[in-house]
Amino acid sequence: MTTAPTNERAAKSAERFFRLLDKNNDGQLASDEWVDGRIRTLFKNDGIDLQQPLLAADFSRHYVRLSPNE
Repeated sequence: MTTAPTNERAAKSAERFFRLLDKNNDGQLASDEWVDGRIRTLFKNDGIDLQQPLLAADFSRHYVRLSPNE
């Protein structure tokens, strides 16, 4: 079972990573904004279509769900 503090940490991390990836600051990640790395691999391996725009709320939801419990 995931604890609330863990979810809060993951949500804050998701916000930070989204801001770093969203180069044009339009509130969504386009396919060309994804960089190779752990997060891209995590999302891709989960079957998330990175060719479609991903809104901040959806990114955060996926990130929290996929983040390992600490």
